[in-house]
Amino acid sequence: DESEDGVFLFPLCQEAHHHACLECLDVAVKDKQELICPICREEGDRFGMDEYKKAIGQSEEGLSALITQYQTPDSFSLIQDLPNETLLLTEKTTVILSNIEISEKLFFVLLEKTRVAIGERFSITEHVESEECIREHGMAKNSLFCLEKTGGVTSSLTLENIERIPQNSIGCVLKEFDLHDTGFINILPKLRINEDSKFKLLGLSAIEKEHVSVILSQNKPFCVGSVDNMTLENYAVSILPKLRIHENSEIELLKLAATEKEHVAIIFSQDHPFCVERVKNITLDNYAVSVLTKLGIHENSEVELLDLYADEKEHISLILSQDHPFFVGRVKNITLEEYAVGVLPKLRVHENSKVELLWLVASEKEHVDIILSQEQMFFIGRVKNITLEEYAVSILTKMRIYEDCDVEVLVLNATEKEHVDAILSQNQSFCVGRVKNMRVRDYAACILPKQRIHKDCEVGFLRLATNKEEHIAEILSQDQPFCVGRVKEMEFCDYAVFVFLQTKKTRESLESLMLSISGDELWRKIHEELGKESITICIEKIKKLILKEYAVNVLPVLKTKREMDMFVLDANNEDQVSEVLAEEYRGVCFDRIKEFILSGSAVNLLPKMRIGEDCEVERLHQKKDKFQKYSKKRIEASLQEG
Repeated sequence: DESEDGVFLFPLCQEAHHHACLECLDVAVKDKQELICPICREEGDRFGMDEYKKAIGQSEEGLSALITQYQTPDSFSLIQDLPNETLLLTEKTTVILSNIEISEKLFFVLLEKTRVAIGERFSITEHVESEECIREHGMAKNSLFCLEKTGGVTSSLTLENIERIPQNSIGCVLKEFDLHDTGFINILPKLRINEDSKFKLLGLSAIEKEHVSVILSQNKPFCVGSVDNMTLENYAVSILPKLRIHENSEIELLKLAATEKEHVAIIFSQDHPFCVERVKNITLDNYAVSVLTKLGIHENSEVELLDLYADEKEHISLILSQDHPFFVGRVKNITLEEYAVGVLPKLRVHENSKVELLWLVASEKEHVDIILSQEQMFFIGRVKNITLEEYAVSILTKMRIYEDCDVEVLVLNATEKEHVDAILSQNQSFCVGRVKNMRVRDYAACILPKQRIHKDCEVGFLRLATNKEEHIAEILSQDQPFCVGRVKEMEFCDYAVFVFLQTKKTRESLESLMLSISGDELWRKIHEELGKESITICIEKIKKLILKEYAVNVLPVLKTKREMDMFVLDANNEDQVSEVLAEEYRGVCFDRIKEFILSGSAVNLLPKMRIGEDCEVERLHQKKDKFQKYSKKRIEASLQEG
């Protein structure tokens, strides 16, 4: 009935200096707090609280009967000094808000329960439980506050009220506007936001179209000032063309996510793209990925990160249907996940821009089928660093990089053999262009025999890390020894050490070598392999040698030169140095060494180090995290002292 739909304001004192809404009084009672008129506080006037407690002490029927006794005016002008008479405001009452400031919580109640008419000089402020809900205009401290609301049924009365409110007529000083799945989102263009306003967060989520229907009905964009972070989800994505950002501001993060095609249909019904000015980071999820084709970035703006994620093929169908690539401007880092990997051939970066990082991740074969089905290779422009994970590794054969562009780091990571089956099934090798550094993990190691580096390119660094024997089975089964061309520095971790034992020609160009074996069982397998043919490994050209954990035990089979820039032994326990400590091993000789570093249990190997008389070395003290210089005499003296 009317009483249930009305808005009731209790006077806090008998003189009715100040009032509070039912919700505020209810919260105060539940939290055992007191709402007292500040003017009558010293007189101990608790009229409002006492009367409210009496009312709620009755049955619901009694309270309803009490409320229906009050007058229900057709029109009511809300002011700070309310009349002494008790009135009931209903959906038939027009509440005029002019020359007044009220709390945002009371404002939402009025929008839901009454007919609201906004006049001049009206503002909303933060709702504070212990403070008044109604003030004279200009009495608030203009402190920043967050306007937040989630869920709830939006009545037709609420939408009618919002639609009638003049644009840019509600004063507020907002830090955040964060509304989810509620029709109150439509209040945004009604707020008095000027170009100097700044939001830390503009977060909107709308699961129903009516949550943004009033905004969509507007013909022109409206100003939201400067925004640090903007997140739009589902139907809220469709209002993006309606938002006008200050031209000199930069959005730190623009995140769009849409789970249904209908959420972005309005954007694609428009013929022309829309501009969002300067954006630092862009994240697009699912159907929102396709919005990228309509998104115009300021030509002088460089996007720090473009992150696209799509877990269904339908999410990228609009992009794939386009005949030509589309321009995304200057982008520093690009991350594509799952089906979004398939849009890579459609992206065109500014010709004078170099992508710092291209990161592709695909957990299912279907995610890369679109690219693998193409007969022609595609250019990815100038890219500094490339990371390919899981099935995304397989598209390496389809990617072309400009000949005048050097890839600084290429990272390949495949945890399952199926991730690289598409490459292994090819009969021919493929060229990856100019690559300075490579990091290869697990099954991605299998494709190295298929891979060719540009003939004029020397790889500066190659790291091969595998923790299962199957990861290197493809390499070890090759008739010819493994060779990746000219490489300056190489690191082999765990089972990848077997690959190092097979290499021959590659060692000739090596300047730096690191071997690491983390497990005892793995070391026994490698030790058995070394003992089969009494292998001696010649690494006489190496300037820098690092042996970590059980790999320290490989030292007796290494033939090193007597001069070295750096020699590092790093062991966690004595088992990891047992072979070197054996009596039959005579040790290693150095005539000249710049840096000599022993760490952990490797310090016990000092007696096996034979160092030239005039040789000055450095080592890492076992208990200090800094280098100390030691001459041969100081080392001998320390050994004598124990």
